[in-house]
Amino acid sequence: MTRKREAGSADATTLDRAVATRKRSSYLDAVDTQRRLLRLKLTSGDLLRKPSNAHQARRMRRLAEDLGDQAKSQLRAQGRRAFRGDVAVEIDLHALAVDQPAASPPAVKAYLDLLQGVVYADDRAIAYLRVTRHASDNPLFRAVTEDWIHGTGPRFPHGPEGHAEVRIAIQPLRTYVADFDRVFELRDEVFGDDSDEPIFGGADFFATSFDHGADDERLDQLREDERDDGNGRGMWAPGVMKPETLASLRRMRHAELRALYRRLLLDGGPGPLDRPGAAPLMHRWLWQEDPNSKRLDADDLFGPGRFLLPQPHVAPAATTWKDDLSQEMSALHGRWRILDVLVGAPLALDIAVRSNAHPNARDLDNLARDVVVPFEEIFSANERGTVASYRVYRAQQDTGAPGVRLLVVGDGRLAAFEDAVESARFWLLARGPRHDDV
Repeated sequence: MTRKREAGSADATTLDRAVATRKRSSYLDAVDTQRRLLRLKLTSGDLLRKPSNAHQARRMRRLAEDLGDQAKSQLRAQGRRAFRGDVAVEIDLHALAVDQPAASPPAVKAYLDLLQGVVYADDRAIAYLRVTRHASDNPLFRAVTEDWIHGTGPRFPHGPEGHAEVRIAIQPLRTYVADFDRVFELRDEVFGDDSDEPIFGGADFFATSFDHGADDERLDQLREDERDDGNGRGMWAPGVMKPETLASLRRMRHAELRALYRRLLLDGGPGPLDRPGAAPLMHRWLWQEDPNSKRLDADDLFGPGRFLLPQPHVAPAATTWKDDLSQEMSALHGRWRILDVLVGAPLALDIAVRSNAHPNARDLDNLARDVVVPFEEIFSANERGTVASYRVYRAQQDTGAPGVRLLVVGDGRLAAFEDAVESARFWLLARGPRHDDV
């Protein structure tokens, strides 16, 4: 490969050294993750939330005191103290036993505020946030029989009976980023290719559920059947079949079409650049070697399910950022008919704030709220609970076009990716930094 940089530059030398030691560094980061990962389990009769009236404020104040005591007690039991740098936070809200559970954004805000001064100094230290909500309004509980026949790999809501449980995992941002990068660096070693029998959890993240051969052909057949139905041809001709039989066949065709479109639209997931901070080490090293390759990696292709939204305002404006998002989302929804299949599907949102400047010092939980709420209103027919999970983080502009990049995937895809993260870490811990020699 021809070098297109100065061999003696400080940045180039630093990258070369980091690439040469990356396997050992990844192993040490995996060890550090196991050592520094803090897990909390907070239980209560209801989810903590930001109150909307005086009575609720008194009840939430008592609940917050109890949950705060639980967090401090668990911190002491683990011999831990508050993190001092940027952190990655993952929150699982288990509220199946709650009749009317709070939506994700207000509940998440309340729990993150609860941990301020206990687990981290300020919630501005949160540079990555992932939220999953297990509740009775998950779209899986509204699915019809045909959805189960044609659907693929959902994440099933689960949780304890009789009370709410919130599980929170916090770790230094550095170890989370190392976990993320490791999934792609060790993909072949840990998960093999599509022809291999999966051994480790998360292998299905790298398997495509939409077959561009067989599924494309089936879509053509179903669309042809729709045309025959509309024109009264073949078995759809008057008098050929009983009306109730035709009605049943139409329901089945509609469900299969919807499942195939969902599979096509929601089959993605986080890629190597979809994480906090600057681009991964190997990408930066390759871009130094061949600057032209950066366009292939970092230039986004936007379309249905992958949107570029405006950045949060950094100065007073005539409209709010939330209003700007609603207007842009409405325009996107009207542009692509295929987006109608998002209604009724459990979804995950990947929200990347790409800017080299701190975006108006907005906390990630508030930023996610301003995205999730209008998204459910516009793309999910205002069905609360459709966004079952989301991840939100700040990324530098070298990872793609500046703005807020919104990726829409199936909730099961994010669950598979999280399984892959743990599998890659445990695989490396079991084999050590010289795993190529094993």
